[in-house]
Amino acid sequence: GSLTLALGKLGYEMIGADASNDMLSVAMQKAAESPTRPLFLCQPMEELNLYGTIGATACMLDSLNHLPDEAALDRVIGRVSLFTEPGGLFFFDVNTAFKHRAVLGDSVFVYELETVYCVWQNNYTPEQDRVEISLDFFEVQEDGSYLRESERFSEIVFPPKMLKNILEKSGFRILEILDGDTGEELSEESQRLLCVSRKEG
Repeated sequence: GSLTLALGKLGYEMIGADASNDMLSVAMQKAAESPTRPLFLCQPMEELNLYGTIGATACMLDSLNHLPDEAALDRVIGRVSLFTEPGGLFFFDVNTAFKHRAVLGDSVFVYELETVYCVWQNNYTPEQDRVEISLDFFEVQEDGSYLRESERFSEIVFPPKMLKNILEKSGFRILEILDGDTGEELSEESQRLLCVSRKEG
């Protein structure tokens, strides 16, 4: 909800969609303290269903990498196109093959904060360019014990050429592809790709 609320404060009328009721609950709590009141919808990306057309769609924080395959990506972009006005924008970011291979890989990350201890473990499959991600959170309780919560998910890479083909098939034209972390030209060592496209017509 943070991005939705930030854009709302700039004066945009916002709709936030997520497949997770828990995430939407947190977003709604944030919105209760904000002067902007976006509409939140509980929907998976592949089944996006709005009440009319919109001028722009943002899909950030490598959300598309969480889709299972190219067919799912095709459905998502098709749904976004269906609800985008001619001339409307669709911008998104995705993690790159370089990040999967050289940064995430088979790495283990440990984060220790004052009240939470997190262990992040990855398992990389080169043939599929897929990273299986395992997160274990240990939250310190008042009696000094730990409450453990776990999350498992995977990410796959969608190469720029595939993104271009699917976008064009759905009626979008790419305006820019940039390094999502620097805003500069995409390089072989860019970890995040930012794509800005416009609906034709």
